[in-house]
Amino acid sequence: MRSLKLKIDPDFQKLTSPLDTQRYDELEKIIVSRHDLYPVYTWNGYVLYDHTCYKIYRKHRICYKTIEIALDSKNQAISWICGRTLEAVDLPLQYRKYLIGEKFIAEAAEGVNSVFVSDQYRDIDYHKSYNYGKLMILISKRYNIGASAIKHLVRYTKALDRLWVINAEYVTGIMNGFIKSSMTAIIDLAALSDKEIRNIINEQASNHYSQRSRSEQKRKAAVAKLSSKVTVKDMPVYDPDSYVSSLSLTIPSWICSIRRTGENSNAENISVQARSNLINALSDLITISSIARIALEEYK
Repeated sequence: MRSLKLKIDPDFQKLTSPLDTQRYDELEKIIVSRHDLYPVYTWNGYVLYDHTCYKIYRKHRICYKTIEIALDSKNQAISWICGRTLEAVDLPLQYRKYLIGEKFIAEAAEGVNSVFVSDQYRDIDYHKSYNYGKLMILISKRYNIGASAIKHLVRYTKALDRLWVINAEYVTGIMNGFIKSSMTAIIDLAALSDKEIRNIINEQASNHYSQRSRSEQKRKAAVAKLSSKVTVKDMPVYDPDSYVSSLSLTIPSWICSIRRTGENSNAENISVQARSNLINALSDLITISSIARIALEEYK
């Protein structure tokens, strides 16, 4: 039986973080050896989630299973993909920020009081705020960030969407952490004209290339010269909260994923090996989280 060829929407595709070469090769070997191990989520004939698996299935002409997600609009589809991708444990921080902003934009367009949006946050205890809108409160609680940060994340997301049209590779580099740039710098860059943006991106790429092509001796001399100009004021400030803050952003997505697994999985249909692997992982998580909690509570 031949699987139906699906359509690809670039707006959907950019909402799922691509795998690096090593992880892609590992996934490809697993799929080729075990075939339809991972289903492809679809909506209205489009790949909704896991474009990578779909690409591998098509490349090796492997039949695959599809799961159609019942959604009524593209905004709902975007919100669904963002929520799914945000469950990833190893998602780069800049990608996480972008997806939270994208999810807010899509759900705001759908309507904060719509049935779809209400269903997304049934487990959130909402209390009206005079400072922030309902959707800002719901999303901030879901992803454990300050409600005041949502507006900035939305501006950042819109800036990246604008830059994506001009140079998608550049934006992909930012979201995956390969290109370092602050949120404010990205917002300022997106406010320029198309020509100015292209010139700046090309200049950055040219500088990066020229730095890589220097001889080792010249690079060392340049570093030494730069170091001599650095003062204490220029040194980066150590942030003792950085690791804890990053973990605080990530753990809510784990909780959501674990809850969904418990609610939607039929244990009888899961293989013994898969059950065993998850039980062991959950046991390790309980142990290490207890140790971390005891260590943190000691300084309350």
